[in-house]
Amino acid sequence: MDYARKALAEDRERAFGARAARARGWARLAYAVLVVLFLFATWQDRALAPPVHDGMKVTVERVVWMAENTDEVRASIQGLMRSSSGTSAKPQHDPVTRFLLQFER
Repeated sequence: MDYARKALAEDRERAFGARAARARGWARLAYAVLVVLFLFATWQDRALAPPVHDGMKVTVERVVWMAENTDEVRASIQGLMRSSSGTSAKPQHDPVTRFLLQFER
């Protein structure tokens, strides 16, 4: 009898855990959608959040500059990854540098 109750309780715990995991997944998706919608609305109407709108304008200007000056951005990132002695600090590059270096060829 005790074994049956324990098995039933474990099944319920698994079911509750699975339902909670699904709920967390949907909650994360809903949160991301709400953040994106907030940013879209703020971009359209500055009165909703003036500091956020101003920050978005600055961010857009920087992204446009980076898109137009990819060589300068790549050089500055590579410069940040080098050590002060002028040689690479690591024998292997980290994943971000490897990703950026593949466009150098």
